[in-house]
This record gives sequence, structure tokens and C-alpha cells, in this order.
Amino acid sequence: MSDSGCKLQNTWTAVLLIAVGLAGCANSCFVFVSSNGSSGVFVKVGEPPPVCSLDPAKGAIRATVLKSRVCEACTSSTKMEHVFVTVRGIQLSPTTIDANPPEWFEIAPHLAVEPKQIDLMGNAGPEILVDHAMVSALSYREVRLQFMLAPDLQVLPAQNACGEVHWNCVVMADGRAEPLRLPRDVPELVMPLSIGNEAVAVLPDDRMDLQLSLESRRVLTFSSADGLKSQIVLSGRAHAVRQ
Repeated sequence: MSDSGCKLQNTWTAVLLIAVGLAGCANSCFVFVSSNGSSGVFVKVGEPPPVCSLDPAKGAIRATVLKSRVCEACTSSTKMEHVFVTVRGIQLSPTTIDANPPEWFEIAPHLAVEPKQIDLMGNAGPEILVDHAMVSALSYREVRLQFMLAPDLQVLPAQNACGEVHWNCVVMADGRAEPLRLPRDVPELVMPLSIGNEAVAVLPDDRMDLQLSLESRRVLTFSSADGLKSQIVLSGRAHAVRQ
């Protein structure tokens, strides 16, 4: 057996001995967490005895959208002054092998009742979508933003900066408003979620910043009905920072 294998075996032997030793104590409990090969045992001791249950440990996530700067060198006909999107959900997908389709956990349920329209352009600080969402201590691989497309009279925001261009749009410097197209023309944007090149592992009592960078770019599309057409399409990236 290799040195690393021996060390691993010794480590788990020690863990098992600790677990057995604590099993008879009325004032202690332990929780085992494993994610992407990284594992840990968290032991809690105290008076009165802690409640040991099957409820999963949790961490907290704050989700923000970063702002993009306005292109000062662009002409008024090509400069995007504002990019408005109306968000109605933020969901995380845990890292699982056999989940098909993947599971999605909503972290901002208030947006389903009160969708939020935000401007992706400007020099202001990040837009906070949810400040303290509690999530299970798991490893997560993707984040999905859901947007409003067709009007829904039951969940309309108080104001709509896009006017007659529905709920997601781009306002040019010359005052023109153009619709903002979503990938595959579905009301969502799915982005890989990582810290560096690894999936995001949320540990018990963690505090994570989920930072979303959403950008719009003009592309040429072709269809038999419309021919060659210029459209502005939304794209995005997501990464996490442990506080």
C-alpha cells in the first residue's frame, strides 16, 4: 500500500475511533461531509446536549449581479446605455452523477412573487438579488437565472423600464429600445458555477458570495423567415467567493 493510502487509512481509522468514543456521550454529536474528494468531520460538544438530527447542515449564500461599464468611445447608435433584465428566480444545481434532468434548488423564492428588474450597466456597486439564502452543505455545479418574458398580470413589477419591449431590453444612447434576446429563446440562463476550476462546495456555517456577470452582445442570426438579422443576446458567467 502506498504512503498516501496508509495515511488515508490511518486518518479514517482515527475518525472512526473518535466517532465510537463520542457515540456514548450525551453531550456530543458529529457530522460527516464529503464533496469532490474533500471530506471532514465536524464535532460539536456542549451543555445542554446538542440536538443530533438528520437535518442537513447549511451555509449562507449572497447572490449579486456585477455592473458593466458603459462604452464611452462608442457612437450613440451603437452605445448601450442601459441593459434591463427582469429576474424571477435564482436556482442552484448540486453536483450529482445520475440526476437527469438535474435538480434545481430555489434560493430567492421572493422573486417569484415580486420579480426584480435591474440595470446591468453603470458605475454603481453590485445589485443584490438575495442577501442571506440558506442552502444545504453540498457541492454545486450550476446556477440558473429565470427571467420574465410574456407578461404575467399576477406578478408584474411595479415599474417596467422597457415599456412596450416586454421585460428584458437594451436602451441605446440615442434613446432607441431593442429587445434583449435570451439564449435558445427560453426564459432562463444556465451558467457553470465554480471556484477556480472546481465546483463550489458549501460547508456547514459557510458564507459564500455568488457573483453573476451578465453581458449583452450584438450577433447576426439567420432564419428562413427573417433572413439575416442583428440581435442583442444575453450571456453570463458565475463564480463564488468564500467570505
